[in-house]
Amino acid sequence: MKFVLRPNPVTNEGINGYLMRVAYMGGWPRISDITKLLSWSGSTSFVRVPVHTSNDFLAIAAPALEKDLELLNEALITPSQHGLVYDENRMIQDLRVDSPRLCLHCLAEKKHLDWRWSLLPIYQCNKHGAELVDSCPGCGYQFKWESELLDGCPSCKTNWSDFAPKQPSTLDDHQARAWSIFNEHSTSISSDKDWLRDVCLAILVAARPYDSMFQKIGFVPNSERQISKLVKTAYQLLTDKLFKEYWDNQICLRRPDFGPRNYLETNLKTKWLANSPAAANFEYTLEEREQLVKPSRRKLQDKCPIMFQGTYSDVAALLCIPSVEVSPLIESGVISAVNTTNIIRDQIFDLSVIYGLVNEQSALEVECIEDAIAVNPSSSGLKEHAASFGQLLADILSTKVKGCIFIHNNQCQTYVSNEHYGEWLMKQLERVCSEDVPLHIAAGVLRCGEKAVLEMPKKGSLKFSRISTGGRDRIDGQSLFEYIQQDDCNWQGSKQYTLG
Repeated sequence: MKFVLRPNPVTNEGINGYLMRVAYMGGWPRISDITKLLSWSGSTSFVRVPVHTSNDFLAIAAPALEKDLELLNEALITPSQHGLVYDENRMIQDLRVDSPRLCLHCLAEKKHLDWRWSLLPIYQCNKHGAELVDSCPGCGYQFKWESELLDGCPSCKTNWSDFAPKQPSTLDDHQARAWSIFNEHSTSISSDKDWLRDVCLAILVAARPYDSMFQKIGFVPNSERQISKLVKTAYQLLTDKLFKEYWDNQICLRRPDFGPRNYLETNLKTKWLANSPAAANFEYTLEEREQLVKPSRRKLQDKCPIMFQGTYSDVAALLCIPSVEVSPLIESGVISAVNTTNIIRDQIFDLSVIYGLVNEQSALEVECIEDAIAVNPSSSGLKEHAASFGQLLADILSTKVKGCIFIHNNQCQTYVSNEHYGEWLMKQLERVCSEDVPLHIAAGVLRCGEKAVLEMPKKGSLKFSRISTGGRDRIDGQSLFEYIQQDDCNWQGSKQYTLG
């Protein structure tokens, strides 16, 4: 078959936009009507499909349109293959949104779409400065790939010329940069890549203001609406210091025990925040967009609200301890994941439960602990006994050790009885020495370098368990424990404590 009306592609139109014009001129309501006529059994939208799929479709469409296939490919596919459209290391990997986002003023003037309107970082038309919309401003109808959109709203029949502006709006500075990145003559550079990574990170934070953890997603789902509002908020978080302070205050009101995570500031690639041009009274309601959370996490809501879900690194941030200290809490059963996996990096925890455990333990008065001493992750006694601060936390939380936990000024500190702490340290050392001890741990116990430890077996002080290359030398644990018990040993471990 051949179409009666066969328009030429317009610069930066894209396949979907072109097919909408073909459908409009032929009187067909939807893009899917065109693909059906061409006996195409694949996708009926070509915004995010692989290049080979678009090529295959155009190979079928070209004869019906009486167009040169190479011309169609160059006009409709090549512009959208910009190197920064997809980035696997970005929090939102694919920038393309597979639902119509329109400048109504452009459509009132010329009935064709710009493929770059589908790009997530862009929310303003570069000609009119108008905000791109994905639903009718008159009735709220959510746009689909329908040819009638070129004239007006398919639902309320409002013509787009009714929304024509008296004069163009000013294009925001960050929008000018976004458009320059995806200009048809531009080439991707590393600074643009970092800039876009920051924007996508901010979009996720804007979509999930109360969350404790953020994960990469492949793309923004087709069902998501008011995308321009979301993206505009993301830029405001990046560029407006007063708005960011207002945002953080709203988070504190909702979850006072946790407060803002500062996830955005600590993960930005470039410098953004600046003072607002003038003080403003913001009236903005923070929204939670569930579709920008991975489905696997949404399924856990009956066990833990999304906002309180966190990884082991989020647990570490909550407790103000190094990430390595979380493992003893998990292994001892003090905290447990809400999902079913044994891979620690993939486990998800309920941070509100963990906070409650620590808060309950913090209620214990230091005065109730006889001869209390303070212990934190950097206390030297831990390393000298091959002990873990995380294990001490676990034993306090499980009441195996009487103590209390305080988190203040981003520091975690415990208070335990001097006598009980000494006993606990020796038990930890005995446990470690019940098997072979890695060289670096033995060096920490003896407070000397690894080379000095390697010399000690030659003097008969210690015994090697195994000698190997690559830093995997191990010391016989029993010989290490016997050595530090000798009266003439200068070990500065538990001898400083009064043991029962």
